[in-house]
Amino acid sequence: MLKKILFFVFFLLTMSSFSQYYNDGQDRAGIRWKRISSINFEVIFPEGFEVQAEKVVHLMEKSYRYTTQTLNQQPKKISIILHTETVKSNAFLGWAPSRIEMYTTPHQDIYAQDWLEQLAIHEFRHMVQISKLETEMPKLLRYLFGEQAAALLTAMYVPFWFIEGDAVSAETGLSTVGRGRVADFHRDLRTQVLEKGIFSYDKAYLGSYKDHIANYYQLGYFMVGGARELYNETIWEDVLHNVARKPLSLRPFDRGLKKTIGLNKVQLYDTVFSVLKARWEKEDQQIHPSPKLIVTNESKYPTDYRFGFANTDSTFIAEKRSLSDINRFVEADQYGKEKVIFTPGYHFTESVSGKENHLVWVERLSHPRWYHSDRSLLRFYDTNLKELSEYTFNTKLFAPSFSPDLTKIVAVEGDNNYRFFLDIIDATNGEIVKQITTGDSDFLITPSWTNDGDHLLVVALRNNQKGILKVNIENGEVKVILPFRTQEISRPVEYDGLVYFIGGYTGIDNIYRLQSDGTIEAVISSRFGVADHAYRNGQVLYSNYTANGYQLAQTYLDSIQIQAVDLSSIQKKYPIAEKLAEQEQGPIDFTINDGITYSAQSYKKAAHLFDFHSWAPLSIDPYAQTVNPGVSVMSQNMLSTAEFVGGYRYYLSEKRGEVYANFKYLGWFPVIETEISSGNRDSYYLELQKYVNENNEVVKIDTIKKDFGWSETNFSVNTYLPLNLSKGKYYKRIQPRLKYKLSNINADATAYSGFPDGTYQTLETGVYMYQILQASEQDVLPNFGVMLDISYMTSLLGVADFGSLWAVSNVLYLPGLSKNHGITVYNGFQQKERMDYSFNDRVRFPRGHMHIQNDQLYSFGSDYELPLFYPDFSLWSLAYVKRLKLKLFYDFALYSGNIVMNNVNSTYNGKVQSTGMELTADAHFLRFIAPIEIGFRTSYLFDQKISFDYLFNIQFTF
Repeated sequence: MLKKILFFVFFLLTMSSFSQYYNDGQDRAGIRWKRISSINFEVIFPEGFEVQAEKVVHLMEKSYRYTTQTLNQQPKKISIILHTETVKSNAFLGWAPSRIEMYTTPHQDIYAQDWLEQLAIHEFRHMVQISKLETEMPKLLRYLFGEQAAALLTAMYVPFWFIEGDAVSAETGLSTVGRGRVADFHRDLRTQVLEKGIFSYDKAYLGSYKDHIANYYQLGYFMVGGARELYNETIWEDVLHNVARKPLSLRPFDRGLKKTIGLNKVQLYDTVFSVLKARWEKEDQQIHPSPKLIVTNESKYPTDYRFGFANTDSTFIAEKRSLSDINRFVEADQYGKEKVIFTPGYHFTESVSGKENHLVWVERLSHPRWYHSDRSLLRFYDTNLKELSEYTFNTKLFAPSFSPDLTKIVAVEGDNNYRFFLDIIDATNGEIVKQITTGDSDFLITPSWTNDGDHLLVVALRNNQKGILKVNIENGEVKVILPFRTQEISRPVEYDGLVYFIGGYTGIDNIYRLQSDGTIEAVISSRFGVADHAYRNGQVLYSNYTANGYQLAQTYLDSIQIQAVDLSSIQKKYPIAEKLAEQEQGPIDFTINDGITYSAQSYKKAAHLFDFHSWAPLSIDPYAQTVNPGVSVMSQNMLSTAEFVGGYRYYLSEKRGEVYANFKYLGWFPVIETEISSGNRDSYYLELQKYVNENNEVVKIDTIKKDFGWSETNFSVNTYLPLNLSKGKYYKRIQPRLKYKLSNINADATAYSGFPDGTYQTLETGVYMYQILQASEQDVLPNFGVMLDISYMTSLLGVADFGSLWAVSNVLYLPGLSKNHGITVYNGFQQKERMDYSFNDRVRFPRGHMHIQNDQLYSFGSDYELPLFYPDFSLWSLAYVKRLKLKLFYDFALYSGNIVMNNVNSTYNGKVQSTGMELTADAHFLRFIAPIEIGFRTSYLFDQKISFDYLFNIQFTF
């Protein structure tokens, strides 16, 4: 019964959340859009990207023929939106409305396959997954809920590890590479199993605040691919079929697995990882790590030291990141004593390098308004002078590196047309002084300078193979020094006349070097893998991976055994990947074109404002995440610039219903939102009833309740400007707003005398802003931040006068007495002018107290919040608890007001206080992926009362 109750609660919560549009932001308003249509796809893209857009069409049509096979499903036609102006590297399948969105800029960690080919396989496999559920589920669900039915089914029943793991399995089985053949993709789970053992299923899937947990892609690949290796390729088709056909059962995914292979998902997890553990232990016995000295301190929680380099003979600089702290640049000595030298913002993988007291890196700089039109911010820091220099580029820059004399920087540039260059940048003024092309199809990775400063070393991805190039800066001459082949290599560095680089040939990322005659030598052998490497005075400093993160290790080159290797003989074979390749009809040969020529046409934004994708026999509010009796219909267009929700909703608590429509347009610099609603309302008033005798004498006076009703129509226009000013370590936003509301009331005969009958208008304006420091995973609150909200509301002309209200409130975040503790301080003040009616309070009241009518209110509150411990505790399949937290609070308010009684004005004032505690747990119920905060609050009111409140919050932006 408990499971059924929890299931029903999750059903309603998930319905309201996953009916919400997944809107990932907008592109620049000035873009002219075009489209190419084929049999199975419509590709929508910015003008000027025609060549690559046609390539995407060919890639997708080719993927369609192969990616559908092992799930036995042919999806419907779908739209693909290409975002070309962003520095982000990502893609996703959105459902409700159904579309694929691709960010066309590759990242520096790309494996040996073209970025658009990777996306074509991976993202379309997602389309096949959800299409299978939609096609095979009872048609009644599609008729009742539209596209959101399949989205709801996926969210409720299908684990995220399957969704991503199945797509990674497809990309691996249908290509000669894929993440299933990349060393660092295996690294996290292999290391965890060998050093810490096999975690429980709940911990592996739902996460932890005290241990590093592999992501859904990694866990999912071994679960999905491992099951296909142990059993057969039709397992997951059968499981999805069971989910689709039995959507009202409690555990259709588990039941499908049990029916197919006799195991539920937890038993499958135990089986797969028992096999993997035995396999990895056997491989581990063959590894002989190079001798090394660990130069960083061991931390209580997983901590990474990356991008390290020797600053002096006795100190080094590195970036440090941990579960308990955000990423920071630190300087440490040989005794492990550390000091923070600078805190950067969000930067890209492989974008940090350093040399002789200088650090250089690239951060993503958000556009103030357009999420898909961000830019690159090049920053470098002089640790001696403590000077920060930074330059903004409208292009996309990655992986910067200083020249030997520190006067220039080389970085990889990607333009909006899928072309890539090496940029030489003047470090004194940030100007690009030279741009070098190595080949029309080359994607360039982690460049560095040779010791003489005349050449560059860079990894190039060409025709789905990787090699190392040596580039003459003066004349642009390109020489291949490590031949192209299917190999995972990165970060070439010259030291003492030899080229050192990282290669994953053995299934573990190790350091190799290239002799001038082409001989390859193995230099550093690691048990679990290395990242980054720097050289000085005959020593190599590198990041050595462990289950507790990357440690910095140091080795003298003349103290280790270096031997020549034959790359073809040490190429790792991956059993799961090999089995997947056997089961698929691939690999897909994307070089063979189908011969069809596609023409691009204009895509008119005005003609594509609406795309009605879902509906429901319920009133679903995707913004407030609520569900009421009624009906609703929803629309979101392909460019995510227009949203609509409308229908009829009935409020049970008020016993009233209304029709409503909300339209939001996000394609202009300000957002415009309009809403209209109309319905009947009911209320009551109290009236003194006098009872008289036959002599007309009052013998009794009683208060009676009289019901009355009216019809009400509301129309509002709300405009706001969401300006994202984030930079560096701070998230910053400022959002001015203006809202106009027009209401019309038609009172019926039952209304009391004086009840308004006609129209009235209100106006609200204000601004909301914040600046908040990034937080670590263990932080319960940001270590520093400030939020400010200023509002003014007033009545305009009309039959009802609400007077006016102005309010200001702010929240200050401060660090607590210990790490990951946090303090919040709240202050709020409001002033009302009450007339016939009054606006609702905008300043909070002390916890545990009921609101008191007021004309003036000052409110203060302070919280101290801290994590108690991280139990990682499972109560069977009902609940998994990751963290317990305690909050102590004190609230205080002063209020005053005016009341008219018997034509006499009377003022009143008062003070209320409360103090108490909140004990909450961060948990997951029924293995549902969305985290829940649940607990209780006990408040002591200073009038000797004690109140209790239950706390519940579910977070869907996980």
